[in-house]
Amino acid sequence: MLHFLLLSNALKQAGTWQNQNISVTSKWFIQELKTKINNIDWENAKKDVSRFLKPRELSTLNLWSKEFFLSRIDKLKEYLNLVTTP
Repeated sequence: MLHFLLLSNALKQAGTWQNQNISVTSKWFIQELKTKINNIDWENAKKDVSRFLKPRELSTLNLWSKEFFLSRIDKLKEYLNLVTTP
């Protein structure tokens, strides 16, 4: 399970959310992930990552797209709802 208090404290110490009064919840987390996924240039990301992969692993980059990662977020959202629902 994700520990949102720990994540919140870490985010407030450095980066974009440093010294901001954010309340990290599962809803906030999912929204921020979706925003980031929608703003990534996936072709550039594939190029950046490809140099670190072994030749046999390069085909996995064919999966990388906004749609693929958003579908993973939907699965994460389902999981978070299961975990946080009594």
